[in-house]
Amino acid sequence: MKSGYEAERICEMFAPACDAFASLIFELHSEGTAQMEHGRIETLISRVGTEILRLLMQAYLDVRALREPRRHDVTGADGAILTRCREKCERALATIFGDVTVRRKGYSSPGV
Repeated sequence: MKSGYEAERICEMFAPACDAFASLIFELHSEGTAQMEHGRIETLISRVGTEILRLLMQAYLDVRALREPRRHDVTGADGAILTRCREKCERALATIFGDVTVRRKGYSSPGV
């Protein structure tokens, strides 16, 4: 079982996805959508649902980045040990849900 602090931190990391999901539920329950045809509702759920999945993927990657340990055994292509560690190196990643950002530690050595 997770401690209160851990559960709170998890909720914070996944809050954008949770907020988007709650917003979709409220929209589906609204008077405006009550009059929509099924096809338009399907389109709405598909569009917003894909964004929720993208937000979940981003949150997962953010959690994974926080958990990434500092390594001391990283070597370059030439076999030299990379002694410097930079936090939060970023790159874009295209997923089936949309674009996300991957954050990782980056390793280097002076003059390399």
